[in-house]
Amino acid sequence: MDEASVGITAFVSPGVPGFTGIFKARCSDFVVREVDPSGRTVQLCEPARRGQLRPAARSDGAGDAVNGGARRALEQAVAPDELRALEALASAAGADAHDGVRRTTLSVGSDKARRTAVHLAIRALFPALASETSEDGASIIAVVKSDAQRLEPANKRARFAEQAWPGGALKYVHFVLVKENRDTLDVLDSLARALGCRPSVFSFAGIKDRRAVTVQRVSAFKVHPDRLGAIGERSALGVGVRLGGVRFAADPVRCGELAGNHFTIVLRAVPADEVAHVHAAAAALRERGFVNYYGLQRFGNNPAAPTHFIGRALLTRRWRDAIDLILAPRAGENPAVHAAREAYARTRDPAEGLRLMPAFMARERSLLEGLVRHGDADLMNTINRISRKVRTLYLHAYQSCVWNRVASERIRLCPDAPIVGDLVHVTADGRPARGAIQPDSVGAPAEAVDANDGADADAAAAADVEGGGELRLSAVAVRALTHDDVESAAFSIFDVILPLPGTHVTYPANALGGFYASLMAEDGLDPNDMDRRVREHALSGTYRKLVIRPGDATHELITYADPNAQLVPSDLDVPHAPQAASAAPAAAAGAPAADAPAVGVPPAVGVPPAVGVPPAVDVPPAVDVPSAGAKAAAAGAQAAAASAQAAAVGAPATDVPRVLHAVKLEFTLPAGCYATMALRELCKRSTETDVQIALTAAAARQ
Repeated sequence: MDEASVGITAFVSPGVPGFTGIFKARCSDFVVREVDPSGRTVQLCEPARRGQLRPAARSDGAGDAVNGGARRALEQAVAPDELRALEALASAAGADAHDGVRRTTLSVGSDKARRTAVHLAIRALFPALASETSEDGASIIAVVKSDAQRLEPANKRARFAEQAWPGGALKYVHFVLVKENRDTLDVLDSLARALGCRPSVFSFAGIKDRRAVTVQRVSAFKVHPDRLGAIGERSALGVGVRLGGVRFAADPVRCGELAGNHFTIVLRAVPADEVAHVHAAAAALRERGFVNYYGLQRFGNNPAAPTHFIGRALLTRRWRDAIDLILAPRAGENPAVHAAREAYARTRDPAEGLRLMPAFMARERSLLEGLVRHGDADLMNTINRISRKVRTLYLHAYQSCVWNRVASERIRLCPDAPIVGDLVHVTADGRPARGAIQPDSVGAPAEAVDANDGADADAAAAADVEGGGELRLSAVAVRALTHDDVESAAFSIFDVILPLPGTHVTYPANALGGFYASLMAEDGLDPNDMDRRVREHALSGTYRKLVIRPGDATHELITYADPNAQLVPSDLDVPHAPQAASAAPAAAAGAPAADAPAVGVPPAVGVPPAVGVPPAVDVPPAVDVPSAGAKAAAAGAQAAAASAQAAAVGAPATDVPRVLHAVKLEFTLPAGCYATMALRELCKRSTETDVQIALTAAAARQ
């Protein structure tokens, strides 16, 4: 997939030279931390463990009533010294420090009702314990539950019976998920299997990159925190995943409930003769921003059948074309899948393609099954066998491609100032409404989900939400700028918005309005007629900022000697983050630093000031343990010194370590913006995969 084919052609600062740099050479070179609705960057400071979360009091008094009744039942049925022994056992079990003592005996007599009351009380008050009746029926033996009992109860009913919910009226548990080189959905599927629950109990604000280290909030409905703690203690999900910051909450983490993402990115193998360009390029990005393009991830990984082609076919009711594009062969995929696609393309026999298509390719199999059943008689019904959310991804990809092309034309007209007829979002009194509109409301993640990724596309589409969800367009006041507006300089390029085509948007009142019409006419579409008989294919449209200026943007030059050295620490290898979560600066396009940190998202009910982060006083000083970046920088400095010394005495270059250069970047972007597009503006280099592969190979040869 090349950038020009999806409209990515312009730069905000074309006259500022960029530099060559390789991004994502290692997963740890691309760290993404979610910024919550209150503007705080999510960090992992306290790994999950059993016994770290005390039961929450119930605001409605129900918890007091239940626990009080259970306590009274025990006090009436059990001797005081036996009750103290039971409490000590429960406390030790919760802390996983029972010192070999795993049971205690309670004398309750032969009264069955009394025994039942004690069993129920233990179940309600001490979820880490199980109880059983002795053989003579006169005693109850309380035992510490095994890990198997805690993590893998026999069935759903047993799970809820064995563990009374400790959260009271707070029905959700929030936790911080850190992952490396794993998909969000894949990790949560693995977590669900380990817990013996369905993946649907989890919710999150948006999908994060796979090839990166990412930190995000996740909520789980009535999953006992000790079970999450046990998973964390055992590293049951692998070395690339950690859980922490567990707490009770009244509400789930909802789709789109984030203000943005904070990025820490390393660009490696910067040529020595281009290092001088770094400072000017970084300053231009910080001050002038970048074109808020949809990145290449938005359009899939198959250049012959990109997702916006499929969306165009759906909008023009060319069902057969859409089906053929989805089933088309593509390079680099699973051999069995490729063989099935090739067989169908060669024979046009859906039964043969279905026979060969692996079971995990649910979307392709659904289409082939529809073709076997209906043939060409009902192609619309066949295409509708794909989930609605995946079909919506295809439609949004077409909108995104149109937006990219129009954005390039708009930048060509004037890259750094508004012009007459531009659209802006305004307040009721006509002033710029900076920071009050989502950068994108059709659901583009920070580094977007690929609707051509095969088996996981349906699930991925369901979570394609980092753009903040569907914007209520009725609440958006949009108007075109007049000559007086432009002369007054009340609006800047950071206030300009462009619509994604739809039935409920206004188009620019300048040459761009005609550009939309001519561009879409080439595809047989009319931007003013986006309603459809198939309601699911009717697009309401939305707006997106033309230029985004990163918030909190900093850069640092790094020298290093080992090409494989980790240059920045991540939440996976630092036991405690160096500092508590801090408020991210304003990430909304054009918003001054003094603006509120949240990007048009109201604070979530029940979300406390810290997100999975204990008070700063609990965090040990960062100087106690040198970070990976500090070690690499020290090695780079030693290599540079050795190189300089060798040059002074005329030693051969082969006798000294090679000095390598890298740039470390940090910045915050609103939800829905692509960090790769910021890197493109910074480096003035393509983000295409082939280009990055070539740069990596060239660096390895040097």
